[in-house]
Amino acid sequence: MRSRLTVCAWIAFAAAAVMAPGAFVFAQEAVVAPERITDLQVNGLARVSRDQALEAIRLRPGDTFSARAVDEAIRRLAAMNSFLPTGINVRREPFQEGVRLIFDLKEQPIVSALRFEGARAFKEGKLLEAVGLKAGGFADVGRARESTRNIEDLYRAQGYQFVEVSRQDNVDGPRNTDEIVFTIKEGPQVALKGVRFEGNKAFDSKKLLGQMKMSESGGKIFDESVFRDDLVRVRQFYRSQGYLDAEVTGDYEYSPDKTQITAIVKITEGEPYRVGSIAIEGNETISSSELMGDLKLKSGGVFSGEDLDRDVQAIVKRYGARGYSDVRVEVKQSFPEPGVVDVTFVVSESRQTKMGLIEIRGNSKTKDKVIRREFDVYPGDLFDQSKVDLALDRLRGLGYFSKVESTVRRGEYPDERDLVVEVDEGRTGHIGFGGGVSSDAGVMGLLELDLENFDISDWPKSWKDLWNGNSFVGGGQKLSIQLEPGTELNQGRIYFFEPRLFDTHYSFASDLYLWTRTRDSYDEARFGSRYTFGRQITERLLAKLSLRLEEVKISKLDSGAPADVLAVKGKSHIQSLTFALDYDHTDSRMTPSKGYRLGGSFETAVGDWHYVKAQGAGTYYQTLYTRADGRKHVLALTGRAGAVKPFGSSDEVPTFDRFYAGDRNSLRGFAYRGVGPKQGDTFVGGEFMALGSVEYLFPVWQSDYRGKPYEMIRGVLFLDVGKVAYKLNDIGADKMRASAGFGVRLVIPALGKVPIALDVGFPISKEPGDKTQFFSFSLGAEF
Repeated sequence: MRSRLTVCAWIAFAAAAVMAPGAFVFAQEAVVAPERITDLQVNGLARVSRDQALEAIRLRPGDTFSARAVDEAIRRLAAMNSFLPTGINVRREPFQEGVRLIFDLKEQPIVSALRFEGARAFKEGKLLEAVGLKAGGFADVGRARESTRNIEDLYRAQGYQFVEVSRQDNVDGPRNTDEIVFTIKEGPQVALKGVRFEGNKAFDSKKLLGQMKMSESGGKIFDESVFRDDLVRVRQFYRSQGYLDAEVTGDYEYSPDKTQITAIVKITEGEPYRVGSIAIEGNETISSSELMGDLKLKSGGVFSGEDLDRDVQAIVKRYGARGYSDVRVEVKQSFPEPGVVDVTFVVSESRQTKMGLIEIRGNSKTKDKVIRREFDVYPGDLFDQSKVDLALDRLRGLGYFSKVESTVRRGEYPDERDLVVEVDEGRTGHIGFGGGVSSDAGVMGLLELDLENFDISDWPKSWKDLWNGNSFVGGGQKLSIQLEPGTELNQGRIYFFEPRLFDTHYSFASDLYLWTRTRDSYDEARFGSRYTFGRQITERLLAKLSLRLEEVKISKLDSGAPADVLAVKGKSHIQSLTFALDYDHTDSRMTPSKGYRLGGSFETAVGDWHYVKAQGAGTYYQTLYTRADGRKHVLALTGRAGAVKPFGSSDEVPTFDRFYAGDRNSLRGFAYRGVGPKQGDTFVGGEFMALGSVEYLFPVWQSDYRGKPYEMIRGVLFLDVGKVAYKLNDIGADKMRASAGFGVRLVIPALGKVPIALDVGFPISKEPGDKTQFFSFSLGAEF
């Protein structure tokens, strides 16, 4: 028994002896302190300074050594593009109870010369910009293929589809220099002959072409990259319309000399998918029935990717209006059978949030309060995203800023969200010049000064402040001074508008005016003022009450002046009160593309004449279709009507306050007041007016301005109709007039957003004695 124990003991001892060295090492490694860098050397530098290399390495004696830190140093050295891809090596050796790091570097050759052989289409400067190389710089041989590809891309963007570029590096080893020669075989420049669609049945070629940025018109340079992107756009369009299996590919057809190309879009449509079931999951706060009411997708209807995106936003918007600013909506699609898609909206509600701080940035001129007063949500309120969006739209509609953007960040408390509003000050001053030529008023001119972000309390401290535009600005008020000289018409006006009187929802406007006009058989002069108080009842509804105080003088009557003019000879004093309502339900105040505007007014006048006047107007905007680049074709329908009636001691409405028609704001193609009842050769106006207009506005030309697309030219086709009746009881007696024509709206970025308008109108229904005006224009500039 003892012998057996002795043997076992010896075996155990032997095993321990064998394992001991490993165990010792393991224990030793566990307690060894991390190595320190005790020395660092950098070799091979010639043109790169030691400081530059050390800045990239970021390691110093005394730092803790780690393989990861060395790898990061190598990556930073490589990013300098100053060393050969294989020219960065690191050695490690013991030194003074630490480790010495030795960086052995080999610099890229220096470009001694750059030559482009065979290049005719581009100047050398453009080619140098493409390759990103220059004499005296590093050759960057590791990206040789990239430099040739950049030249090829430059050529292909200009239609040189068959371009071939090769690069030769002539390296002088002892000097470490490189003479780089690019050999370019340009080939023919390819022009677009046309676009042909094959396989499309559900949508015609014109509709599909509208989704593409590439124009069908021949003669333009063919850009292959644009065409590839267009194929993606057409595919996305099909899928947005429910054709989820649609396949879109491209092909080319060249002319024999390969200078022209027909781009071919091959389409396999498949069948449109229909919506199976629609479900909403994860919604605890808002019922499914309430959310379903906002959805455009309907069970059994055709599936639309566009409607799906809108439905996601509708759910987010519904939650956002209740303070759920962090809500997320995920869409899950399943296909229970061919051609059917089931849609499930999975809602992650998170928690309700409150408005924290509202921080305004970028307003170097506009006062904070001018921006803040557009927000109807305040710190402590529920974070209502719909109110925030409305406020941002109002800020953009002011026209004071070239950019309005917002971000939401976490507030001081977990349930708070701060809103950061960033603006860029835009041009809010406008100097306008305009004019027109008509058959009766001769030459007319316009000189106008508009200050859209005026501040009557911001007086200049010096002439320099006034000259540099650092005074009378930032208060959100408006000041307009107009002077219109002419051969037969002269007028002047000073207009002031305060949109938030005493920082309330009430507004105030004052209008002081004076003008004289030579009529057919008399002269008319007006001097007066108008004072208007307004109240924003809702986001879209505005009510106004106006007081008009006016003196009208009729003088220099001809011997044949009509009786209606003789009745108002001399001076007349008018005091009137007008109540008006305006409702705006459009998507943009400046350039509406959908929605409508309605307005109506009722005026009661007393003084030397007594009468009541009622007017109403409305415009409806509809986007006919939107191009792939976002530009829209818009249809605008406008109607306007008015009636005026004497009361009390007055048997007639004075001629100077009756209705007239004709000019670019009513019936284009006819002169100002060139349509309506006449007595002799004099237009005397009427008690009733009706006008209508149809306009088709379409994009013509867009250019880049400061890195962003800018629509510079829009075309317009129009049809105007209207009439003026002498008395209310003989509305049908006078014949309807009509005109048609065309025009352009030109916006020059340097002059701001005020368009140059040119219209040419042709009467297509007129009466003898009507006066025509075929051409009119106006132009302006902002500052």
